[in-house]
Amino acid sequence: MDKAQARRRRRRESRAVAAAAAVLALAASCPAMAEERPPHLWPLRDVRVEYRMSAAGEVRRLVLSWLAERRLTRTETAEGYAVMDHRAGRGFLALPGERTVVEITLPAGTAGGLLRPPPEARFTRLGSARIAGLACTRWRVEEPGGARELCLTADGVALRAAGGRGSAAAVLEAERVDYAAQDPARFDRPAGFRSLTAASSPPGLGLPQGPAASEGPPPPDPAAGQTGLPLRGRALPPPGLP
Repeated sequence: MDKAQARRRRRRESRAVAAAAAVLALAASCPAMAEERPPHLWPLRDVRVEYRMSAAGEVRRLVLSWLAERRLTRTETAEGYAVMDHRAGRGFLALPGERTVVEITLPAGTAGGLLRPPPEARFTRLGSARIAGLACTRWRVEEPGGARELCLTADGVALRAAGGRGSAAAVLEAERVDYAAQDPARFDRPAGFRSLTAASSPPGLGLPQGPAASEGPPPPDPAAGQTGLPLRGRALPPPGLP
């Protein structure tokens, strides 16, 4: 290699090093470009949201309340309500018509459902929207089981969620949002109800999970010593909403 070729090679190497340094400096100064995420995935204050849910060809309404400080949620539908303690990973499903409480324990690593992406999820900002009178940022959420879309307010309230495949596809959209202190007593276990342990997905509420939601396990078999209430359709666990 002559001297001219050596000089050209050194210049190319120098330019490559400078370009790499510039990329590293940009990534360090703008970490959101490397992995952009919503600032909050959990409401910062108590809130009650009325949702319209479209799933499996049906439309229904449900109400979701957050007791923010204690990380408790209460999800209500026509059949009953579910209270989840997201710190402890457990909760209960109350069916007042049957005066029954079904105990729920979330398996380790369970995703939070349609409104709660798992920790390994990757986010892409899509733009902005206005739903139920509030501004929100649209995010594409990618995870091992597929993808979904969320529209989150700056303080962590999900105003819209869409995801799932086939019969598990669902769209949830807020129709009314009320920021107000929630009564902690509404999140307490009802007195005088008989208690059962869920042997499979808890029945009754039919709330959607995330994009990888399955068709659900078979109903409990009394002959095999399993306890539980009959599944209505392919009901999915209450933690389908956070």
